[in-house]
Amino acid sequence: MKKTFCLITSIILAAVMLAGCTAEQQELWDAYLKTGEISSYGADMTINFSADLGEELSSDPMAQAMLKDATADVAMKYLKKSEKEVLIEANANFKAGGIGFDFGLWYDINLTDAENPKALIIYKFPEMISNIPGIEYYYLDGAEIFQGLSKEQTEELLTLMSSDGTKLLEEITADFDFSQIDVTKEDEKYTAKISNEIIGKYFEVVFSTFAKSFAEAGGQLNELSQEQLKSTVDMLTNANFFGEDGIKADFTINEDGFIKDMETVLNINLNSELTGAPSDIKFAFDIKTTYYDYNLIDDITLPELTEENSANLMNMAGMVGDGKEDEILVTVNGELVEFDVAPIKVNDRTMVPMRKIFEALGAQVEYEDETRLITATAGEKVIKHTIGDFVVYINGEALEMDVSSFETEGRTLVPVRFISNALGAEVNWHEEFQLVEITTQ
Repeated sequence: MKKTFCLITSIILAAVMLAGCTAEQQELWDAYLKTGEISSYGADMTINFSADLGEELSSDPMAQAMLKDATADVAMKYLKKSEKEVLIEANANFKAGGIGFDFGLWYDINLTDAENPKALIIYKFPEMISNIPGIEYYYLDGAEIFQGLSKEQTEELLTLMSSDGTKLLEEITADFDFSQIDVTKEDEKYTAKISNEIIGKYFEVVFSTFAKSFAEAGGQLNELSQEQLKSTVDMLTNANFFGEDGIKADFTINEDGFIKDMETVLNINLNSELTGAPSDIKFAFDIKTTYYDYNLIDDITLPELTEENSANLMNMAGMVGDGKEDEILVTVNGELVEFDVAPIKVNDRTMVPMRKIFEALGAQVEYEDETRLITATAGEKVIKHTIGDFVVYINGEALEMDVSSFETEGRTLVPVRFISNALGAEVNWHEEFQLVEITTQ
């Protein structure tokens, strides 16, 4: 949400950077520059949202309830510690169809150290729509784009990327003509308008400038990221994405010369030819923002991320290669199970360390070294298994597995579904997240 706001604001207000700008443009630009110098502020934002879902989706009651008319109230804090160090916290309440959801968002940007840059974005979704059981936070670690670069290359890239994006904006505005953007003033309200055509050209310059600068600094986007960027540029430049009216924003300036209020109205058109949807979908946003507490915020508290409570969205999307793309996760009743030997796939069966999975399912485990016999007891069930066999005995009854157990790195691995089912647990496999979800009765 903060990204979208900053991007829209930058598009509109960069208009007054052109030579020979009007008095209104100059006044608004001066306020924008002065506001950009503050170290901290609070902001309250209200977003009213509506959608024209097209003929097919309009008949879907869930789509109607969730997308037809909705509102979001956002409370945000911004703290700029230096030119390359920024903290942001935002809490939002989204209401639609008579149901409310709470969201959390945090930014932790620190680009002062070329050997250890930080560009962390943390999300907290409501439990009912969270993707992975037991995971409270999802995050994007933007610093991963620096992996593989030399210190010199990283420093060059960081020079371009100041924490608040002003350096990159300077690069973009150097190659873009804003002369067709209209800024007017009536009473104390400034109004800026930008057409869909100009917006498309602006985005094209934004993405090409970033890709060029990133490549010059020694970076390399993977094929998926390149394709996503190209697809986004094509959509924004070739489709009537922001409709006939483009973007309109109204501003007021307080007595100290800072921007006080901003209201942005925009319409987004999703063309069916581009999206593959059965019909065009149109969204309308009315975003009202009030700023306060300039230079009065001295700290922002970030969530503590652990392996148990968080998941990396870039890994889940396959956008970065940190060696964990094929990592298999296992949860029992929503709690992530930590293994000292990673689960692996054998003949389409997920194999996990036997003792750890038994204990996670509440069983007591004993091992006889001479006979290689493992005995697990859970309530009235007694399970016996000899390492390397295909057979498991449950209360004396022999059952055959289609994959034998085996030892690796001092641990015995067994098929997780077979063992879990033997103890009366339900097992579900989520391919998109490489997740084994186990639920006990």
